[in-house]
Amino acid sequence: MPNSVNQDNPATILIVDDNKTTRRILKSLLINLGYDHLIEATQGKEALQLMREHEIALIISDWNMPKLTGYELLKIVKSDDRLHTIPFIMVTSLDQPEDILLSIEAKVDDYIVKPFTRVVLEKKINKVLKKFCQ
Repeated sequence: MPNSVNQDNPATILIVDDNKTTRRILKSLLINLGYDHLIEATQGKEALQLMREHEIALIISDWNMPKLTGYELLKIVKSDDRLHTIPFIMVTSLDQPEDILLSIEAKVDDYIVKPFTRVVLEKKINKVLKKFCQ
């Protein structure tokens, strides 16, 4: 998948994670996959502010964060008329069926359980962006 949602609009991917190392790994993997329009937030409230300032093509968010969790961020994004069409991938170490069900009920577009590989990340992004670009 090219690094744009369409030819005229480069994909800006918002990475949301309170862990600096995880953000660095995600950023490195995304750059390796050809995405170069990346911004980062350390928690959900910061992510919401960035969504007001930038046109976001994809959100990749951790579940567990202080102040506003990824799950809470997901619920806000999917209930907001202006933001609900932004694809949202939840990244978490929570792999219990009830956690996955909660995120599905909140309309997550896909779910990645840590640890994950570059291949898994690429497949999830391609699947989500393909769905939204049709």
